[in-house]
Amino acid sequence: MRIALVTNTFLPLTGGGEFVVHHLGNQWSMQGHDVCVFNSLTAEVAHPEALYKVMRYKIMRGATRFGYHRFPWVNVSTRSLNRQINYFNPDFVSGHFSIPVALYLDNLKPKRIWSITSHGSDIVRNDVNSQRDQYDIDNKLANSLNNASSVIAISNSAKANLLDIGVKPSLIRVIPNGVELNRFKTKANTNIREMFNIPEHKKLVLTVGRNSLVKNLGLGINAVAEIAKSRSDIHYLIVGGGTSQLNETIINRGLRDTVTTCENLAGESLVAAYQQSDIFLSTSNYECCPLVILEAMASGLPIVATQVAGNVDLIDNEVNGLLVGRNNHMHIVNAITMLIADKRLCHSISTTNYDKVSDYSWDTVSRSYLELLQ
Repeated sequence: MRIALVTNTFLPLTGGGEFVVHHLGNQWSMQGHDVCVFNSLTAEVAHPEALYKVMRYKIMRGATRFGYHRFPWVNVSTRSLNRQINYFNPDFVSGHFSIPVALYLDNLKPKRIWSITSHGSDIVRNDVNSQRDQYDIDNKLANSLNNASSVIAISNSAKANLLDIGVKPSLIRVIPNGVELNRFKTKANTNIREMFNIPEHKKLVLTVGRNSLVKNLGLGINAVAEIAKSRSDIHYLIVGGGTSQLNETIINRGLRDTVTTCENLAGESLVAAYQQSDIFLSTSNYECCPLVILEAMASGLPIVATQVAGNVDLIDNEVNGLLVGRNNHMHIVNAITMLIADKRLCHSISTTNYDKVSDYSWDTVSRSYLELLQ
């Protein structure tokens, strides 16, 4: 079968929805399908492990500012994408990001089965990065989504947003994101403590996420600063784009020897960071189906996460993690302190995560998409 994956931009090394597209493309390729990713950024394969082809369609300058849905931007992109898709001639089109891809696919009305997967900022309300707030086109978006063969919600939280937009319940299928189980269960050779000069006796807390208002990384720094007042055996490693911008704050607060940031940790080194940490911390203000939580689960880590959409879809409180109040650093202090003190609880959470994450393999997730064709 020939499968077209359609997204907006495509930088699959940065994570998020574009990482999902990469993994779906690879899984379908390994299953014997002919796969091509259509995007507006590059005609070159952008991931060293990619098994799929890549084609580029055109988006006019100014679309982000004035609206992908407005004339002439939507028309230019629709025509360009239509030419590329007709050339590839797929049997199935898997679109990703409701804004703008659902608008494009609805406009060109492909004579094929097509689905659309929403990944976060395209469907949430009242958030700093919300495209839905920016463009305020719920009626138009609902019309486009309701013309798809199916609409994929990556969590029950995402499903609630889609229903709020006006998507027909009968069209929505909940298919979560996945994780590379073998990669995170295979022992990494990199020594993270040696790489960052973190003493062996210190408990290592890990956060993975870009420095943004959504990820709220300062919350974790506040919590670790509080813990460090009473114990010296704590260290906080923050991995993600833009995290070096936190260094001035870290130094000014006297946390140079307690908090470490790293912008470019990937591949085996990132796996090592998960495997060699003691606790994973998510400080996000919202998520849809966070890949980093799934990666922490695959690594068997005890998890502390804010009780927000997306996180609550993956974490059962005191079963496979501890949920804490949003933007409440003292709740995080109490949760981390509890995990450090209670080895039995840590072991129970770790074992549960190893068992639970087996349902989230990319092979299983990718086949769930193809079941929509039956």
